[in-house]
Amino acid sequence: MTKMPDNSALNHLLGHKDSPLAFMARKAQEIQKLSQYIKQALPESQRDKVNVANVENGIVILFAANHSLANQLRYQQSQLLTHLRQHEKYSGLAGIKIELALTPPNESAKIPRTQRSQTSNETIIQIRETASTTSHPGLKAQLLALAASMEKAKG
Repeated sequence: MTKMPDNSALNHLLGHKDSPLAFMARKAQEIQKLSQYIKQALPESQRDKVNVANVENGIVILFAANHSLANQLRYQQSQLLTHLRQHEKYSGLAGIKIELALTPPNESAKIPRTQRSQTSNETIIQIRETASTTSHPGLKAQLLALAASMEKAKG
């Protein structure tokens, strides 16, 4: 007859309210609830690109999927904080910190080439505009050459 393993130690870790494992489980649930609440205040287009990373010393740390979104969230910070403070549980929050989410190196390979090229059009226009406003001839030439090589690479 095979004897069943004794799970009492594992049950103790999970069931004991002061155990590190129980603390981590509670913290994960709190972050999930906070994430759901904060996403209610975000535009639909941003909701899947923002994650609550943590709450440290009364400051909510948000991860944004890209630089553009991080900038948008910085403009929305006071509105988001006001939204959070309306909830009794989050009324004592001191602030919100926006950080850029780290993307694994292979994530950019998943973006279709056509999607990556769309942002290049905007970038090329901005580079050309910057070149037209600069008075430094060397910088102007380099910016125009960069824009030209980007257009050539797009094909």
